[in-house]
Amino acid sequence: MARQRTLTQNKSFHKFCKLLADELNARGITQGEFARCFEVDNTQDSVKDVLREAGFKKYLENSTTKWSTIEMQEIYEEAMRMISMHPEWKVKHIDWPSEESLAIKEGKIKY
Repeated sequence: MARQRTLTQNKSFHKFCKLLADELNARGITQGEFARCFEVDNTQDSVKDVLREAGFKKYLENSTTKWSTIEMQEIYEEAMRMISMHPEWKVKHIDWPSEESLAIKEGKIKY
């Protein structure tokens, strides 16, 4: 596990943010433009945050622990539908992880 950032790194990070903000502003690049172009890799937590936000928009409930079984399935289906609308992403369909689908994947069940 990586160590927590040092105070020197923290000061350098803040200085970097100031220098970058000044440069972006000098070039007429707005915060919205910068944020739109700044992309990071997905993580389990970041994907969950996106789906949690979708659940909040649809059900007014952002805690996944409070979603019903139907709501959970609907969010999964909507995520897969949205991904399928972007064939250029080349993301294959992901089956809902169930005991049966995992057993099939592990070769314990054959069709």
